[in-house]
Amino acid sequence: MATTTANLDGTTTEYFDVECSEAVLMALLGEIFEVNWRHRNLDRGGRAGSWGLRMWNGHGEQMLTVFFPNPWIDPASQRYGAVPDWSRLDLWMTLREHFAGVPAEPPPERAEPPVTH
Repeated sequence: MATTTANLDGTTTEYFDVECSEAVLMALLGEIFEVNWRHRNLDRGGRAGSWGLRMWNGHGEQMLTVFFPNPWIDPASQRYGAVPDWSRLDLWMTLREHFAGVPAEPPPERAEPPVTH
């Protein structure tokens, strides 16, 4: 199940629950750090600008953040491009579906680059 939170700066963050058993967390972290280690919110206009995984402890304190490849950033130049490469979200969509039960989504029909600072 997804939860959406409006942030104070006007951006939006979408959260998905993942089972907190040792086996599930070890499988998730293994998939990220062992299998896909090479690959490293929504802006005010509702455009996605980053994709990541955050983990909290039992006290609600954030313990870990992992960012996934961004379809707007060219890996060679490390700069935003005008045309996104949606295949860069394959890992994000796969992990989200496998560990949170959230089905993969098609790319947006009319995508605009996120606002950068």
